[in-house]
Amino acid sequence: MDRENSEGTSRREAQDELIVEALAAGRSYGEAGELAGCSGRTVARRMGDAEFARRVADRRGERVVSVAGQLTSLGSEAVAALPHRRADRYESAGGSPLVTVR
Repeated sequence: MDRENSEGTSRREAQDELIVEALAAGRSYGEAGELAGCSGRTVARRMGDAEFARRVADRRGERVVSVAGQLTSLGSEAVAALPHRRADRYESAGGSPLVTVR
């Protein structure tokens, strides 16, 4: 009996993790439920649990920080590349700019 209970707990934990990840990624309750193999109503019930909702909020915050870091890095690279890109376009147009950058 303990094994059955343990397997049920493991399945629930795995399902919860799928729901947390899906909701943190911006999926709807219905989409999260479909991915986790349950209904959107089950996801809504889980979100009624303050600890579970906190897990989702924490995971969403982690994702936001990660994406912000990536965008910051890419933005710096893009800004550094702009002067070179502008010069390339100017030269390829025979000395006349294709795009005006202000």
